[in-house]
Amino acid sequence: MTAKQFQGLTPLANNFCPSGADAIRGAERRALRRLLALCRSAEPLEYEKVPCNAARHAHSWLVMQSSNKSQRATPSDSRQRGPAAIQATPWTWQIVAGLILAVAGIACYYNSFGCPQIFDGIIYIQLNPSLKKIWPWEPLFGQNRPVGFFSVALNAILHDDHVWGYHATNLAIHVTVAWLLFGIVRRTLVRGRLADRHAADAWGLALAVSLVWLVHPLQTESVTYIYQRLESLMGMFYLATLWCFIVSLDSKKPGWWQAASVACCALGMGTKESMVTAPLLVLWYDRAIAAENWREVFSRRGKYYVALAGSWAVLATLMFLDRQSYSQAGLLNVTGISPLDYALSQPGVILHYLQLSFWPDRLCLDYGWPVAERMDQIVPPAIAIGTLVLLTLWAAYRWPAWGFLGGAFFLTLAPTSSVAPIKDLAFEHRMYLPLAAVAALAIMLIYECWRVLTAPLRGAAGRPSASVRIVAALMLVAIASGLGYRTVLRNRDYASELSIWQVTAEERPQCARAHANLGKALAADRNFHDAVAELRTSIELDPSNSDSHWMLGGFLRSNRQDQAAVEAYTKAIEIHEHSPEAATRRSGNFQLSTYYIDRAEARAKLNDNRNALVDCNAAIRLAPVALWYYKRACIYGLLREFKPAAEDFSHTLDLEPNNALAYFGRAESKSRLGREAEAIRDYSAAVRLQPNNPEFRRVLQQHIKLNQTRKNP
Repeated sequence: MTAKQFQGLTPLANNFCPSGADAIRGAERRALRRLLALCRSAEPLEYEKVPCNAARHAHSWLVMQSSNKSQRATPSDSRQRGPAAIQATPWTWQIVAGLILAVAGIACYYNSFGCPQIFDGIIYIQLNPSLKKIWPWEPLFGQNRPVGFFSVALNAILHDDHVWGYHATNLAIHVTVAWLLFGIVRRTLVRGRLADRHAADAWGLALAVSLVWLVHPLQTESVTYIYQRLESLMGMFYLATLWCFIVSLDSKKPGWWQAASVACCALGMGTKESMVTAPLLVLWYDRAIAAENWREVFSRRGKYYVALAGSWAVLATLMFLDRQSYSQAGLLNVTGISPLDYALSQPGVILHYLQLSFWPDRLCLDYGWPVAERMDQIVPPAIAIGTLVLLTLWAAYRWPAWGFLGGAFFLTLAPTSSVAPIKDLAFEHRMYLPLAAVAALAIMLIYECWRVLTAPLRGAAGRPSASVRIVAALMLVAIASGLGYRTVLRNRDYASELSIWQVTAEERPQCARAHANLGKALAADRNFHDAVAELRTSIELDPSNSDSHWMLGGFLRSNRQDQAAVEAYTKAIEIHEHSPEAATRRSGNFQLSTYYIDRAEARAKLNDNRNALVDCNAAIRLAPVALWYYKRACIYGLLREFKPAAEDFSHTLDLEPNNALAYFGRAESKSRLGREAEAIRDYSAAVRLQPNNPEFRRVLQQHIKLNQTRKNP
């Protein structure tokens, strides 16, 4: 850009001050005056002639202003773009980009709003009673990811079990992340040395990167799969942290934006653990894009980085308060998978992620990825990923901006794909943020090739002709349309539990959990024969999975095969009790107590009531919940031991005061004990809670008449 293109911008340059009007030192003031002198001269404005960082920042800002001014319509532009372009402003173009991204997001995910809760969403959202209220909200402290679950709790209160509300929120978060990505890319391309080459096309490049990322089918697991709201919400806070920092670089009040950046980082730490690398990414960006050296980074923004690093304390506190759940959920402490095993397995996983990034054809909800054990599973992927890491480090030294893209990919993926073991080695939602770096790298490489090919067609100012822009826009539309269509097709797989698990089992036939969940979905569809077959397949693939044996027992009970169900439940209990984690999580283990209570019911069907009572006692020791007391009271009733039965019904009512069945059961027990007056009071309470229950009303009237007959024979 020549000095003539800066004519008329001198007043803007006079108002520019990256560190505050009162903070410009003498050297910076002289350099800024030198910059203005160059603006007035006929010489080309070059970095070598500007000795001070302040003047270089001023130059970057002037380039951005000049670019924005040129994006307003010139007479030739107005003929090509229409009258609206004449009065277009930078904000207008940003609004246009935001609308394009919003429409694209709706077009890709309109058919996901009816998809049900699946997989972890059933356990942690649909069946989670703590999400039914937000104040006082128990999971706020003492539970990991409180910010993410708080957002889900709001949906649970506002929409109950209507899934469209969850999906609408997930889509809104996803589009917001795309907006943030657009802002980050656009502001980055008009900064420093990048501005000379990319400022004129910053808007289009930012739109291309954010659009490809938005509509990519690899994102469906983070958007359509409701529970993975935690991943997309964390991604929103992650990019908001970086975006606020970038805005602070050019703001007259950088402190406010830096405070907002720290707040977003802290919220992200409370959303998901993958946020842990955000402060490092911001630091890398500052050094690679914004600052000239490390001294500038810490001298100007040292306090900000101290505050940003303080957000790690939020994550550390939450992890400490809920440390036991990490081992139970298979995070950081996984039996049978050492950090070395996990690290050696991840290069193959990362290569698979990259393959899906460029060719997202065979997507899968649950991979059941095995630990790499053979050399052919370890060495080739390790060489490939090691080469990419070395290229990233070399680029960070030689071409900092390109190196930052590689670093962003590995940093955002590091929490789940490095050395910290997780029970599941591969999940597609872990590419939610890393895909942004891949998309940016791919778009920028295509852009550089496109510049070379279209160089003869560019004008004197280096701007592409209208025909070149139209062809580029059509290419972007074609790519986005293809990815978006694949996203729509993938959403159809999530239409029901049955369809998603059928696709998953077909894609990964060696995944035992996929077959188990397919069996569960088939049973819900009343197809018990195929359900049992899928469960047996799951058990063959993984005999040590207690859940598969437990679900098999449930299906056998549904087919009235109670003896076989008892055997399946017994196997589930044996596996669970002898697992390496059993000693640390036996107390209050609701899962194991469920196994015991289900075996008790199966034994009661076989009239083995004494052993059923033993199972009920074991279940209550593990988890003294109201339902278990109720079921044990029923077993006491079958044994005609009405006094302990009445006591257990009373325990049930202590925990659930509005349980009509418990009142009715206690009334029956008291009636058998000859305590008729107390029985009538309990019958009356049951009728009061369920006034439309004809059986309750009939029995109450019968006992009232009987009591009157006894009083007046």
